[in-house]
Amino acid sequence: MVCTILKHCLAKLLFILCLQILTNKSLFLSYEHSLILSQRTST
Repeated sequence: MVCTILKHCLAKLLFILCLQILTNKSLFLSYEHSLILSQRTST
């Protein structure tokens, strides 16, 4: 019983962690993209 609950919690944490990593990556990519765009417009 306890093992199942622990496994469920672990799975939830891993899922949240993966989501956070994915969103951070996309945020970083869009930030990098905007930097490149701003550099292009300034020159």
